[in-house]
Amino acid sequence: MTASVAHVPRIQHDEALSSVLLRLARNHSASGHELCTLLWPSFQFWTRDTDRTASDALLDDISQVTGIDRVVLRQATLSELVKATGFREWISGCQRGILPVGVYHRVRHRFGQQYCPACLAEMPAYLRKLWRFEFMVACQAHGILLRDSCPACDAPFIPHRNHALTRAQCHLCAASLTIGECAKPTASAAMLQKAVLDALADANNHAATATDDGANERVGWHFLGDIGNAAYLDGVHRLCRLAARASDALPCQSGRSRTVWTLLRVTERAMVMAKVGRWLSNWPKEWVSWAGVSDLTQHYLEKEYGPWPGWVKPAIAQLPYSHGPVNVRRPRQKRCLSRLRKEHKSLAVYRQARAALLLTKAGLQSA
Repeated sequence: MTASVAHVPRIQHDEALSSVLLRLARNHSASGHELCTLLWPSFQFWTRDTDRTASDALLDDISQVTGIDRVVLRQATLSELVKATGFREWISGCQRGILPVGVYHRVRHRFGQQYCPACLAEMPAYLRKLWRFEFMVACQAHGILLRDSCPACDAPFIPHRNHALTRAQCHLCAASLTIGECAKPTASAAMLQKAVLDALADANNHAATATDDGANERVGWHFLGDIGNAAYLDGVHRLCRLAARASDALPCQSGRSRTVWTLLRVTERAMVMAKVGRWLSNWPKEWVSWAGVSDLTQHYLEKEYGPWPGWVKPAIAQLPYSHGPVNVRRPRQKRCLSRLRKEHKSLAVYRQARAALLLTKAGLQSA
């Protein structure tokens, strides 16, 4: 395919669509906003999450200008990642499985765009799609925790402002994004991330079955051999949501009663994944013991987190159904004068029942 612009960068492995456009702008000594406004004036790139919401019409226009095949551009979006998870795809609002970036005009207020400082120090520096995945907390190549903000001023990483990606520096304070000590994830968090990525890769390649012994050997958890990839990802997602609201998983957040899993920072998600990893290493005994101490019930888990996958239900069945009435709005029999009048068509019978009710309420007659 013939391109109408020169110096089109070669798409790297797992590179995001916005990263390709930013590197193209850098090759032309322009900002991402300047280049996209010049080439595609009818589309707004940086006032929305383009990697997640890119339409077919937009991909067609980018393909015509850059000469990159439309199929390759589609694979650079996050839609293929969402399809591999098996989660329902949403265009507006937050997408399950994808970290939100909180776009407001061209500024981002959430910390959903993660990065590896060691990867940004390499050439070429580009964004990986997996950095937006909710279970991604450590770099696969370097084994260190990802970052989601500037190490100097803690501002969210906004790749398209002030050449933050191509220069590997903060858009706000211009500090280097590659400096500072890099932490490492715990063994349980790393093990859970590996298990999730293995299931994601199998689902993406359509090579795994419900009885994939290879996946069982990779992660070392005995119960995974009979679980499908979509069911496994769904269950882990719900367990992480549950663990995120537990004070023993996030001690610093113990004062908050409703902590949202996808809005957590990378270090907090690593702690939550470490707890879920410990649950799965001794499943279901470890989780059932924790749920019993936390006074969880079957009714609460079904009401708050929806239908659980089949591999989690036997563990939930070991909990009590509820600690009390489960329908607080159930109809109650109220003994009142208006109800008595409706129940008794005879005026004489109504008067007798009315007198008895008044005596009962006054304490002069037992019910």
